Amino acid sequence: MDMNPTVNFIFDTRFQKKDKTHPVKLSVYYQGTKKLYNSGFSFTEAQWQKLNGEKLRDEFLKRKKASLYDVKSKAEGLVEKITPFSFDIFGKRFANSTVGNRGLDVYQLFDEQIRELRADDRIGSAIAYETAKKSLQNYKKVLSFIEVSPSFLKNYERAQLKQGLSSTTIGIYLRQLRAIYNRAIEQNIIEEDLYPFKSYTIPSSKNIKKALSSLDIQKLLKYNPATEGASKALDYWKFSYLVYGINISDIARLKYENINGDIITFYRGKTKYTTRSGSKPIKAAITPMVRSIIDKRGNTKMGDNYIFPILSTEMSASEEKKRIKNFNRNISKRLKVIAKNLEIEGSITNLTARHSFATTLKRKGVSIEFTSEAFRTLKS
Repeated sequence: MDMNPTVNFIFDTRFQKKDKTHPVKLSVYYQGTKKLYNSGFSFTEAQWQKLNGEKLRDEFLKRKKASLYDVKSKAEGLVEKITPFSFDIFGKRFANSTVGNRGLDVYQLFDEQIRELRADDRIGSAIAYETAKKSLQNYKKVLSFIEVSPSFLKNYERAQLKQGLSSTTIGIYLRQLRAIYNRAIEQNIIEEDLYPFKSYTIPSSKNIKKALSSLDIQKLLKYNPATEGASKALDYWKFSYLVYGINISDIARLKYENINGDIITFYRGKTKYTTRSGSKPIKAAITPMVRSIIDKRGNTKMGDNYIFPILSTEMSASEEKKRIKNFNRNISKRLKVIAKNLEIEGSITNLTARHSFATTLKRKGVSIEFTSEAFRTLKS
């Protein structure tokens, strides 16, 4: 028995389209099993006879024949690379290497990723993938993995820049696409040697320094706002700065069980799913100012309750995401006013708290290794 798969065409007269043509199927035969795949071509019986005749003069059919045999050539190339041969793997790869039969496309895999993220209550990440998918679909409604080439990526980038998107935003969208492409490789949908991101560099944001000066930090730590809203906003900024630059999302999810004596231990929410072995815990000292903020802003009921009254245990993941977003927006508005009152140039945000924390460590002579590791752990 021939152990090598064979590839041929079959003119399938069992089916007739409205235009009176019949589909041409790609036939793959291996170890007694034959499977048919859509080639994307169809002809009338008269055209098929001419196409397979000895002297083909019809220019239209000549071009069609060349394209048809190009599909066969691609199929044979795929067959050679699948060792040991698998109809399942061939079907997925072939579906994404032909125009006529796209099979599982890029957006379908986006949808798979989004469904899994939502099932894990990773709402923020799901929304990020949805946004990236929408941007790509606006550029190209239907997209197969074989079409995601370096030239496609460059053209997409240029088009989005013309639409007014920043390089930072485009980079975010393309990193999501890269993750989907890697997923396709893992599922044997596309071949690894076609990986387009080897020769294309995803645009990155400019490294703009967001750390505050020592003088500005002291202004903020000593400032007593006139209104309760501004006071609360500043307390949360101080807490973030003093507790390793912790972001608002992680502040909202802190519980009293995270406190052990004068130490508060937590995990960065964004690193929870990054490694199989889990992320490193972050331990920060509870200074007198941190303690006073917890006493002032924290929930009175302790136990397994959240430290701060931002979330409740009854909320769904979607409700939590919305609540944190609104809470962060309100704080940012008040911090903007505080920055103006204190004559601090630029904005005061959770991100400035994080960068200021890392910069303060450097200014105090803390080792570069420790500072880099701390900042890497906290970085979004």
